[in-house]
Amino acid sequence: MLNLFKKKKTEAPKPRYSITTDLFYLVDTENADRVMKFYKEDLIENDEYYRTAKELKEDYDHEKVWKYEPLEIPFRLEGREVYAQLDDEWVKVGRLKKTADIEGGELKLYLYVNEYKYVTEDSIEKENGDHYFGIECIKKKEYIPQGR
Repeated sequence: MLNLFKKKKTEAPKPRYSITTDLFYLVDTENADRVMKFYKEDLIENDEYYRTAKELKEDYDHEKVWKYEPLEIPFRLEGREVYAQLDDEWVKVGRLKKTADIEGGELKLYLYVNEYKYVTEDSIEKENGDHYFGIECIKKKEYIPQGR
């Protein structure tokens, strides 16, 4: 005989994760040119940068098209001070602001080579400036979904 009143066993909800990614640019940057020269051979060129003027104008309006992709480089933190590795040497490249919330996150240091084309409907200007660094902070937070 079938018991219609028997409760089904329900499994406990499995945890899920939310992932947040923040990017904190370093202040008081130093040694950027030196780091850039050291890692020059590791840089990956952005194919978009080499498109024709017509193609760039069609797809970009008042935007920057970067020559190189950001490059992840080895680093270490000493408090809020950030150091990049050049062979066996560690050079200071800047510091994180006090407001940068990096606690409990997976951290990566990126070198941004500041060479780009600025595209408008009328022109394409090649521009460059000081190279800079950013720390990416990826946080994974577990949560239990609530029933429906």
